[in-house]
Amino acid sequence: MLLSAKNVFLKSAGGKLIKYSTADGAIRSGIQVQKEVDNRGREVKSEPKTRLSVRSLADELQQTRPGYNQYRYVEGTALNNAIAFVRTREDMYRVTMPKTTAFKPYYGDKQLADLLFQDSYDRNRGLPKAFVAYPPNLLAGLIHADDLPAFLGILADKHQMTYLAEARQFAGFLQVDQPIPDREPSETEQMLLLLEQVQIETL
Repeated sequence: MLLSAKNVFLKSAGGKLIKYSTADGAIRSGIQVQKEVDNRGREVKSEPKTRLSVRSLADELQQTRPGYNQYRYVEGTALNNAIAFVRTREDMYRVTMPKTTAFKPYYGDKQLADLLFQDSYDRNRGLPKAFVAYPPNLLAGLIHADDLPAFLGILADKHQMTYLAEARQFAGFLQVDQPIPDREPSETEQMLLLLEQVQIETL
């Protein structure tokens, strides 16, 4: 028996489809994930989720803290199966995706690559903009905050991408205007962030 991608996701996330009321009284569909854990494996309270256009991700990313691993995933749930965004500094984001044929339509998309940030060293050498190897087995690129809406717009319009977001219609309940707490970066992550900072400052 063939299962839809939605059913596979629901099964893996231990969730179910639900109906919920929004702040203005409308009825929306969403996914109630029954169990979630934070990055330390501790169970956290599950909230209703809803699928939104990837364009909406820009607002959510602006609420994350630079230099912390507050990843937001598109069409997946982890670095090894999704396009992932993380804020590396106030005005810069890193996007990663698996280096697999399934993601080739995205890392091979010239429109997306043209929006990647390129430091002066690569520009002076005349290198084309492109996603580069990033451990482990990923491809990555930096995106300036000014180019993020256009990047997400291509994913939304050209590739019809969505992402699973908290149901923000619960006004005042989820407090999405507050930065989402997360762990301190590891030593390796701090070194990678420092390296990115040095490369950017050499402009």
